[in-house]
Amino acid sequence: MSVIDIDVRGEDSGEYYPSTRRGYANPAKCTNLDDFINTIQHENVHLILDQEFGTTAEQDHWALNIIEWSEEYLNGEKKL
Repeated sequence: MSVIDIDVRGEDSGEYYPSTRRGYANPAKCTNLDDFINTIQHENVHLILDQEFGTTAEQDHWALNIIEWSEEYLNGEKKL
């Protein structure tokens, strides 16, 4: 089960905790609604990758980077 709490705490817009498989999104640290939604999606990807593949935060961020820039990679504008 995915658990991303909406909470006003911390210095970041969101964070995922592998030890509890929970995360939070902080609307006060997001610049707009799109940023807030993207933060929730970002923390959910951490949870999914952790649950399904046991990845580390570094591996998660590598995968998130590929997802975010996938069109540029496919067009050859960016290289791995």
